[in-house]
Amino acid sequence: MNQYDFAQRAAVVTGGAQGIGYAVAERGVRSVRRPRHVLSVT
Repeated sequence: MNQYDFAQRAAVVTGGAQGIGYAVAERGVRSVRRPRHVLSVT
């Protein structure tokens, strides 16, 4: 898998409740030193 440097970057992931969106959101949170906001609306 490609490795990206997310330092000094922001990302908005929609559809992160399950499936691919969830995997992308989880990977993004693990890729940064301090995640800013994680919001879940059901």
